[in-house]
Amino acid sequence: HHADHEDEGAVHSEVDAEYQLTCEKPDALREIGFPYFKRFPNAEELTITAIGPMGQIGGEVSKDNPLFKLR
Repeated sequence: HHADHEDEGAVHSEVDAEYQLTCEKPDALREIGFPYFKRFPNAEELTITAIGPMGQIGGEVSKDNPLFKLR
């Protein structure tokens, strides 16, 4: 019976956001930092999809590793 209530008290949130970034030298861009975790300290991870000159890439960033590597 305890397993039925195992996640009780845990809160899960899902947020969708879309950003368009403009860079004068996109070939020089290697990573993007996410200060999101400083603003929302209870957040654990973000799933990232990036589309740019090199095509589409995806991955995750976390509060322990908030840098998304583009290359």
